[in-house]
Amino acid sequence: MQAATKPFLSFSQISTYLRCRQEWRYVYQENLAPRVDARPLSLGSAVHIGLATALWNYYHGWMSVEDGVRKGVEFWEEQELARGDLFEEEIEAIYQVATEAEQIAIRTLHKLPIDEWETVTDPAGVPMIEYNFTVPLKGWGGFHGYIDWVGRHKPTGQVWLVDWKVRGSFQPYEAEEVNLQNAAYQYAIFRILRKLPVGTITFQISNKPPAKPKLNKDGTMSRALIKTDWETYKAALLEAGLNPDDYLDMAEKLSTVEFFRPAKEYRTLDTVRRVWKEVVEPTAREIRRSTKIVVRNLGHRICNGCAYRQLCLAELSGGDAEYIRETHYRPRVGAVDKSQEKEDEENAL
Repeated sequence: MQAATKPFLSFSQISTYLRCRQEWRYVYQENLAPRVDARPLSLGSAVHIGLATALWNYYHGWMSVEDGVRKGVEFWEEQELARGDLFEEEIEAIYQVATEAEQIAIRTLHKLPIDEWETVTDPAGVPMIEYNFTVPLKGWGGFHGYIDWVGRHKPTGQVWLVDWKVRGSFQPYEAEEVNLQNAAYQYAIFRILRKLPVGTITFQISNKPPAKPKLNKDGTMSRALIKTDWETYKAALLEAGLNPDDYLDMAEKLSTVEFFRPAKEYRTLDTVRRVWKEVVEPTAREIRRSTKIVVRNLGHRICNGCAYRQLCLAELSGGDAEYIRETHYRPRVGAVDKSQEKEDEENAL
């Protein structure tokens, strides 16, 4: 008789278990998924695909960064349009997201800047771009995850794990110090490469490209502080036939507007090994235990936005939980698959 294959453990499962064990039960024991009629458009997904495609083509020398981004975003657009039965408004929204994603991704690689970086490859020669990895983990089939990019900064020779995050508001720089996912992934890279990246970078990207300033009725440009940058403002001035030298005060004012915030954290091998030994492994053992206690971690910050909040509260209040379960949720197809884990990782932090 063939032994049963051990399941893999993902960061999203660890994160969910540490956040709320009841949510973990809904997702990983009961295999429940929210029943939604339409999947919202994901600007973050379009930007990620644009960045990954650009990096892949840049690594191979096949095309420019700009063309690589366009190719990736076009692929995302085609996949969205292929869903079929779309309203005209939905089609227009897809085109709008694609336009913004292309602009944002190209600006991101210019901000990096990409010509100062090169992609690291694994021992098999595979470029570590949107890299799917599995490393051994006792009691499991392995610990698996997805890494956006592992890059080497050519001027310093330093290797970094880079995680792209498209956000409406930025987390503070110090948040990277306690970024469990990136610390665990940094150790996983060490186990793959036998060389530790010097640290991790959560490259936070604004979900809005720079806005174009408005031209006043008297022919001057508005000096209102909007979410834009000097380059965009200056281009609007030139387009309107105005002299940028007359608006140099706006260059200083707009210098405070952030579109990117690369939060870095250096970690030693001892630090990431301790994270693995003192957080990842104990949590992995606890999840595998059949006698563990599953409790609800109630609180506004925990429950706000939780996809299982309505069901959880119905069970607590003695409401018609079965009706909510049947009408608001559906069974996942088998265990949580790897594409779902990738989506969950993007929303875990």
